[in-house]
Amino acid sequence: MRSGRAGRLLRRAVRDGFRGRAWEHLLAAGANGDRAVVDALWGAWFDGDPREELLDVLMSWGRPMSGPRNRLSRTLLEDDAALSPKRRTLLIEVALVSDHPMGALARDRIARTSEPSLLREAVATALGTAGGGHRLAEALADRDDLPSAPVLLAELFLVGGRFDRYRALDPDGSLLARAYEGAGGPRRERMRAAMLRAGDLDVVRVVARDRVADLDVEQRRDLARGLLDAERWDQARRMAGRLPLADASRVVRALPDGGTHDALRAALRALPPDLDELLTALDDIAVLEIPIPPGPVLAGAFSPDDRTMAVVCAKRIPGAGTATEGHAVLLVSALDGSVLASWDTDFGHGVPEVRMTTRGIAVRHRDGPAISWFDLATNSERRIPRGFRATHLARVPGALVAVEATPETGIRLRRLAEDGRAAPDGRPYPAAPLLPGLSGSAAGPIDPRPPFTVFEDAASGRIAFHHRDSGVRAVVDGSTGRVLADSRVRDDRLPTPDGYAAAGVVGGCFTAPDRIVTGRGLYRVTEDGGFTELAIVPPGVGETGFFFNPVFVPAWRELAGLSTAAPGSVPPGNVAYRGAETLEIRSGPHPVIAVHRDALWSAPAADLLAIGSRGGLIGGVTVIRAEVAFARELARRPLDELTPADLRALAERRHRRDRPAALRRTIGLLHDVLAVTPIGIDVELGDPSASVAGPDDIALGGP
Repeated sequence: MRSGRAGRLLRRAVRDGFRGRAWEHLLAAGANGDRAVVDALWGAWFDGDPREELLDVLMSWGRPMSGPRNRLSRTLLEDDAALSPKRRTLLIEVALVSDHPMGALARDRIARTSEPSLLREAVATALGTAGGGHRLAEALADRDDLPSAPVLLAELFLVGGRFDRYRALDPDGSLLARAYEGAGGPRRERMRAAMLRAGDLDVVRVVARDRVADLDVEQRRDLARGLLDAERWDQARRMAGRLPLADASRVVRALPDGGTHDALRAALRALPPDLDELLTALDDIAVLEIPIPPGPVLAGAFSPDDRTMAVVCAKRIPGAGTATEGHAVLLVSALDGSVLASWDTDFGHGVPEVRMTTRGIAVRHRDGPAISWFDLATNSERRIPRGFRATHLARVPGALVAVEATPETGIRLRRLAEDGRAAPDGRPYPAAPLLPGLSGSAAGPIDPRPPFTVFEDAASGRIAFHHRDSGVRAVVDGSTGRVLADSRVRDDRLPTPDGYAAAGVVGGCFTAPDRIVTGRGLYRVTEDGGFTELAIVPPGVGETGFFFNPVFVPAWRELAGLSTAAPGSVPPGNVAYRGAETLEIRSGPHPVIAVHRDALWSAPAADLLAIGSRGGLIGGVTVIRAEVAFARELARRPLDELTPADLRALAERRHRRDRPAALRRTIGLLHDVLAVTPIGIDVELGDPSASVAGPDDIALGGP
């Protein structure tokens, strides 16, 4: 029979209520295997008129539909034992259909199946799938021969509506609590809804059997949603203080009007509805990748206002792609990557040293005593200071200091004004009585440290010195040259642990005006002008423990530095992070930076950190705003886990106007909420030993 005639006969049969000559003709033709009739009836049942009469006839014929739906119709017809793994999966997918009789057919098949593999897959799908999953769960929950998996069965009986079977299996709720803990978000939501339908199941007891403090952030969110679903408004209000900022705001907004309006609830309700978008915007400004076209980055420095930076890049030979020896390009770049000024010059061999003032940039040539000055106003270049030997540069408030540190002469300092010229009092200070006559071998592959380490605290104007071989340390006032501390006056050292491997800091930095990190550890200046050791550098896993050119990141209370697998490796390698108080390796919340990065500079007052790439022919700088990561981290932590120190840090930063708008706004919102948060309060959830529930306890319906 042709398909057109089969379709006309089927429409006539439907009109006659599946009686009469047209229907009888279709039944006879289909029983004889007429393909057009079989396909017409299958098509009508799938799409047009899924009546039981059509399904009964199709099942009695046992013939599948041809064309694209052959697999689907064959799966509905075949015995369970004959189903291939793919057909078994398809049958389960059909069982999830809720708006067509084929879903009920598949569910009935699965509910009566004797195939263990089909049953196991169906149970897992019923619990793990939203939408039609609950209907399949209802069909399976009536079986008595389900797999022996108590935790899984507790969840199945609950979401399948067989509350009597659930209570018999799990009278104390322990199985459901385990199921809830191991489930994902959609499954937890279905369990919470089923608990409410059961009536006598306590969502809070299941979600938090012990204390809120022991729950992770996701579990706290679930508990808050369960409290809102159960209309336990007072408990949900208290729970808001145990959630991160955005979640706490959502909970408070979901509470009905009226009731207690404390300061915390008012602050959370006042948060803007676009808070999630604001926190997401922080990701866009936390890390800036700035390409530097001329070539590999050798060194850099931030300006005093932290809005621009000077970057020295190796010069590339056009067409050859290799860096020329000595030649380099000095760029002045805004933090968005736009170039404000540039010079093509020669700094000699090696890695130069850079300092930036409000008027220009000083670059000390690595392989000689010369210093080049680049004037920002006139875009000119000149050498400074003439006839004066300089081995290091330092920046102090309102000036630069050219430092000469040699074993023969000790230390000489000379002040330079903001414009790179000798200051009125810029004559060389007398040789400071530091490290006189001490000799040290040159840096090499065996020990990469330079004979002298020199670094400064730009805010206080202090300059620190460390001699590699003798270990002698000193701190001087960069404005006057006055000695503030000398380790030969006093040097209190911590005992070295047994089996301690070689470890130390190459370079150094201040973590406070009276604290320096260099050599083997962290030191504090004592009242009598000496030093006491506060921590030593523990070797990192898989490395020697050497830590190169550290910079201090106040927002994280950490040091960023370069790490190497062996002292003679060039370039140093990975950017690593250590705690500023313990000097132990840290893993977060800072971004992970890849290898071949070996130029570091920072602006501690602005919590800016820059990492220059020198491991390839393409230059680049990664600028990290540590304050952004700090604010983002606080916004993601539960409010009750924040500390008074966090509040003080927010108060210190909220009035800084030279920050991105999204960062200023986030810090302000966090501060306003944290200022009225009862910091440090823990929450007991149904502790039987508590005779009276306090205002910060969540009662669990007990007497």
